[in-house]
Amino acid sequence: MNEQVIFFPPEPPYKKTRIWPVFLPFAGCPQRCIYCAQNLQTSSKPAPLSIHYQRLKESLDKAIKDKQPPLELAFFGGTFTALPNEWLNAFLKLGNYYRQKGLITSIRCSTRPDFIDPPLLEQLRKSGLDMIELGIQSFSNNVLKASKRGYTQFQAHQACRTVLDSELDLGIQLLPGLPQHSPKKWIDDIQTTCSLHPQIVRIYPCLLLKGTPLAKTWFEGSYHPWSLHLTIKGLSRGILKLWRQKIPVIRIGLHPEQEMLTNLLAGPWHPSLGLMVRSRILFYILLTHSLIMGNAKKRLMLPEKYQGEIWGYKKNYLQRYKNIGIDPQNVQFWDRSYFMLQKLS
Repeated sequence: MNEQVIFFPPEPPYKKTRIWPVFLPFAGCPQRCIYCAQNLQTSSKPAPLSIHYQRLKESLDKAIKDKQPPLELAFFGGTFTALPNEWLNAFLKLGNYYRQKGLITSIRCSTRPDFIDPPLLEQLRKSGLDMIELGIQSFSNNVLKASKRGYTQFQAHQACRTVLDSELDLGIQLLPGLPQHSPKKWIDDIQTTCSLHPQIVRIYPCLLLKGTPLAKTWFEGSYHPWSLHLTIKGLSRGILKLWRQKIPVIRIGLHPEQEMLTNLLAGPWHPSLGLMVRSRILFYILLTHSLIMGNAKKRLMLPEKYQGEIWGYKKNYLQRYKNIGIDPQNVQFWDRSYFMLQKLS
C-alpha cells in the first residue's frame, strides 16, 4: 500500500487578462432565443451602435488619461459578426488605435456559429481581431431546435473548425440545462468540445428570467430547469474532462448583476457556483488518491491557491475529508505547484 502520492492539479494553466467588456445587447441578432435576456444579464440597455461606439471611445480616452494598465477589449452580448460591415470596421479600428497606444493588448468578440465564413474571418483577423467566442450552447440537434437557435449541430461544428482554420483563437460557450438537454447530452457536448480543442470555454447554466419565451413554457409546466445539485454534479464531471484535455474553463455561471437577480424566476443560480464545482472536483481527485492508502490518517500538502476551495462552500466537504483520513490539522499549504499526500504512521 502506497505511503506517499505526489500529483499535479488537473486544471491547465491559463494566464488571466484584464478584460474590458463592451456589451451590445441583441445587436446583430437575427432573432431572440427563448432563454435570452441580455439586457438583464449584462445590465446594459440596447442602444444605437453609434452610442455604444461613442461611450467606448470616451471610456478608453479616460483610461489613457488615468494611466490604467493594459487590458483586453471584448465585444459581448450580441452577434458581433452580423453587424453592418462599417460598424465592424469602426469598432476594430478603434480597438487597434488604443492597441497602438499600449492600452489594448488584444481584441475578442462573441457571435453565433451561423454568422461566420472564411472571407469574413480573414477580414476580421487582418483588422485586428484575435479571438472569436462562439455561442454554441449545445451540439445536440434536438436541443438547438427546442431552443430555437436556428442552426444545426453540423453548422456549429463546422463553425468551430472555420475559426480554427482562420488562425483566430477559438472560444466555445456552452449552456447546459436548455430544453431537451440531459446529463448525457451535456457530456456529449463536452466530448465534442474536447475534440475541437478550443483555446477557452465558458459555461453558463440555463436560468429562467422574466419576459423570456422560456419563462412562458416554465409557467405552463412544459419545461423544468436543472436543479443546483444536478448542475454542480454535471459541471464537475464535464469540466474535469475539459481540464484533462488541457482546455481552460474561464467562466462558470453568469455575473451577479442586480437586475438579473431581481428578474430571476428559477434555475441553478448560486453566487458561489464556480467554487462549488471546483471544490467537488478537488474532493473527488483527493478521494481517488486517498483510497490507495486505505483508511489511515494522511497529511496533505497542496498549493496555496486552493486555500479557498479545499473545504468547499461553507466547509461542506470538511466532514467528508475527515472521513477519508484528511483532517485540517494535517493539511498544509505551500508555494509548490503540486500536491503531496502522505500516510501517517
